Amino acid sequence: MNFRLTTILYLFALVAAGLGALGGVGLFVLVGVLWFWTVALSKPHHGYHLYVAALTLAVLVVLLMPAMEMGRSGARQMRCRNNLRQLALSIHNFHDTNKRFPPAAGPHGQTDHIHSWRMRIVPFVESTLFYDQYDFDKPWDGPKNRQVVGTLPIELYECPEHVHPTETNYFAVTGAETAWGNGEQRSFADVTDGLSNTILLVEASGRETHWAEPKDLSFDEAVELLTTPLRIDGGDGHRVENGYFYKHSYVRNVAMCDGAVHSLRVPVPREAAVALLTAAGGEEIDPEWLEQQSSAELDYGRVWGFSLFVVLALLPGVPKLRPLVWPSSEPEPAANDE
Repeated sequence: MNFRLTTILYLFALVAAGLGALGGVGLFVLVGVLWFWTVALSKPHHGYHLYVAALTLAVLVVLLMPAMEMGRSGARQMRCRNNLRQLALSIHNFHDTNKRFPPAAGPHGQTDHIHSWRMRIVPFVESTLFYDQYDFDKPWDGPKNRQVVGTLPIELYECPEHVHPTETNYFAVTGAETAWGNGEQRSFADVTDGLSNTILLVEASGRETHWAEPKDLSFDEAVELLTTPLRIDGGDGHRVENGYFYKHSYVRNVAMCDGAVHSLRVPVPREAAVALLTAAGGEEIDPEWLEQQSSAELDYGRVWGFSLFVVLALLPGVPKLRPLVWPSSEPEPAANDE
């Protein structure tokens, strides 16, 4: 390869495209690309296919590195979603037995004798032996009940990505507008906006709420959680790595009244948050929009950047490929019959 001005400009363009498309690891791929073409163009018939395979493998490894990290974080988020799904199913089982929701408390509770819905659904989550030891005539944090709740494994009430001992990450949303109501025990029949359009539970972290404590979210608190961007430090919600060609997203998990779980990209528009939290507001939720909230967004900048890098990486081979793609129509010189 002769180092003319065009060669130097090509190298600058290749380096810029590689760093822009692949970041720091792009330097290793750039070295592989340059080494590949140096060998291939100087010895095109010796091990050419081996070098092609080696370069292809290097590019695949670079692309799979974010996918491996996505697999680790995705497993934790999947467990969190499964917890929400099981809690929603337990609430449905409670409802089938009692024809109403378990009682939910407001953000600050109401009296010492109010008990959390999380405790009420224990027979549908864990063994009834523990439930029978709990005294509903005593405060939830009285000496006896404190001792009892300390013996229960609470993995189902915790998000695996934000574990704090004894604290819960899953809350009902209370208020006159919501499915849970404002102190009265409602039923799914009161959710006239549709079970698939109404939020039942919201995931939140860092609220320092014991899982057995009768404390949930108010309507306004839930709206704020859904319409406020998540902290970048990962203290709440989830950062989802969707793959190399997709944007990462910050999501908050919610369970709907029909038991479905969605990972909503936050912040959600306020109008949409209000519509999702109200049980009988008459708002309409587009099912496609709701599904898109859990879908990955294509990063067009990264797609175009990687495409440019691939074109530049393959550019030195164009002269070698041209005879194969556009065979010359000129007649071959006649052989010498000497």
